[in-house]
Amino acid sequence: MPRIGLIGCGGMGGTHAAGYQRIADAQVVGYADILPDRAQAFAGKYGGNAYPSVTDLLKAESLDVVDICVPTPQHLPVAMECLERKIPTIMEKPLARTLEDARKLVASYEAAGVPLVPANVVRWFPEFVAARAQLSAGAIGKPAVARITRGGREPGGTGNWFGDFAQSGGVLLDLMIHDFDWLRWVFGEVERVTASSLMAQNGEKGRDYALAVLRFKNGVIAHCEGTWVHTDGFRVEMEISGDKGTLEYSTQYPFPLKRRQNATEDTPAIALPESPTLEDPYTKELREILKAVTGGPAARVTARDGLAALEICEACLKSAACGEPVTLPLP
Repeated sequence: MPRIGLIGCGGMGGTHAAGYQRIADAQVVGYADILPDRAQAFAGKYGGNAYPSVTDLLKAESLDVVDICVPTPQHLPVAMECLERKIPTIMEKPLARTLEDARKLVASYEAAGVPLVPANVVRWFPEFVAARAQLSAGAIGKPAVARITRGGREPGGTGNWFGDFAQSGGVLLDLMIHDFDWLRWVFGEVERVTASSLMAQNGEKGRDYALAVLRFKNGVIAHCEGTWVHTDGFRVEMEISGDKGTLEYSTQYPFPLKRRQNATEDTPAIALPESPTLEDPYTKELREILKAVTGGPAARVTARDGLAALEICEACLKSAACGEPVTLPLP
């Protein structure tokens, strides 16, 4: 049974800690957080020991895996300290705040031969898994246009770090990376982006809203919207159109995914229901990644995928700042 050290006991740390409780062959033995009370609370709730720093955790515990859920600007230094001990690492998305830091991180882990896997959880959401399968099966013919909307109210976080563009990168980086990663998983490489964003354009702190248009090398165009300005709860909507039909998904629907075919007006929408009692995507994600970093089969997402998704984010940030399209790959 792998011994896991969880670093960062905020909101996402809590999601991961709860997920490990549902994995029979996982054991979190230690928690580290710069706020000792939070680490103590996790230890009391989930079992294990609490530590006031990463250094203390690494010195005290013999770990098989570390799971890093600290704020984005801390990803690189925390991961590099774990790499010194050659500990396989699960990293909450994004890999780092900047592409430069992410490239350094991935290169360092690859050179050391130590597994590093980003937790890009949308690849495990059943509706998005089903949509990818439908697209691969040719359910709507040749895809042409995709539209995804994601967001809700402004997230919290210690010191409101999400609301500080310098730390979070706003919705283009912290939130929309989910959709950029999934779209690339489905449609392949992006060749050009055009984007606009409140934070990227004026640097203001607080709520953010962004639009991005991605053109893929295969000709598909994706329109992505991210927001931290909705106050009526989190929502996700997706629509993908091809020459034979359309796939639609919305958190507003009573069923997860439907397909509309172009054949006749009487063609029914096809629902692919997922029971709310099924295992949640975060637990599925952690189980698969945990196996991958401890010598099992490769996970459906890799460090290089995380790097590519972050490159799309950074290209969008550059486009939003300059008001012009940006071509990938970035130098």
